[in-house]
Amino acid sequence: MLRTMREGGTALLRSRIGDLCVRYASAGASSALAEEIMAIVLEERGGRLVRGRLELDVVEREARLRGVRLQLAPREFALLHALACAGGAVSLATLRAVVLGRSFDTGTNAIAVHVSRLRAKLGRDAVLTTAEGGYRLNDGAISDARVD
Repeated sequence: MLRTMREGGTALLRSRIGDLCVRYASAGASSALAEEIMAIVLEERGGRLVRGRLELDVVEREARLRGVRLQLAPREFALLHALACAGGAVSLATLRAVVLGRSFDTGTNAIAVHVSRLRAKLGRDAVLTTAEGGYRLNDGAISDARVD
């Protein structure tokens, strides 16, 4: 019975991922596709993502740093989730798509504003700007024992 349940869950997961692939195939947004797939996999596995001392509950949309719950607005959580899933640099275009729901440059600094708010909550060095203009989480800043 457990095997049947596992196979059913795997089939559902594959179906959801297949639907995403079809949706993004024509858009050419492979990084946004990868982030959505990661979100689905996390949700199917319990929805918990851990990076150093940072914990994200994808289902409840709650974040904790060093055990302390962060008060994040929905777009701040979406930004943090995208950065945590990436494990490296995330382009500004990808963040616009994931956080703002737009695949075009809006001409605003909305992402920079949300990054600034995240830095205020996580610590100034927690989110780094890349040379290419994107952002990434600083594993050292979210893993150490100090409290900001």
